[in-house]
Amino acid sequence: IHGLSLNHDLRHMWRALLEGFAYAFRHHIEVFADMGHPSKRYFASDGGSNSRFWMQICADVLQAPVQLLKGHPGSSLGAAWVGAVAAGLTNDWGGVSNYVTYGERIEPDPANAALYDDGYRRFRSVYKAVSEVS
Repeated sequence: IHGLSLNHDLRHMWRALLEGFAYAFRHHIEVFADMGHPSKRYFASDGGSNSRFWMQICADVLQAPVQLLKGHPGSSLGAAWVGAVAAGLTNDWGGVSNYVTYGERIEPDPANAALYDDGYRRFRSVYKAVSEVS
């Protein structure tokens, strides 16, 4: 964990881990956008989405709402739908929404934008330095 000192405890390390995952999500979203596939909406389901704390971090890091899905099988539904389209059983990519129930929508806290932008810049800097070594 970058910046770790003796003043930090397990709570700080746990938060840093969650923030690191959120920064990685943001990086992947930017990579897809650079490839011509920008994301307009963000959804979360399954285990991690049960942590309101983490979902707030994600919304704040992305500076966009995160829509939680209720009672959703997660990536297995997405994989099955991609398979159905590939097999020619449907050509309706949006039809998967018929099988989704929306839960809470987590709004980003604008007061955290500058803090997380700075954290993201540091994340990218450390990521670049580490990836050049390996």
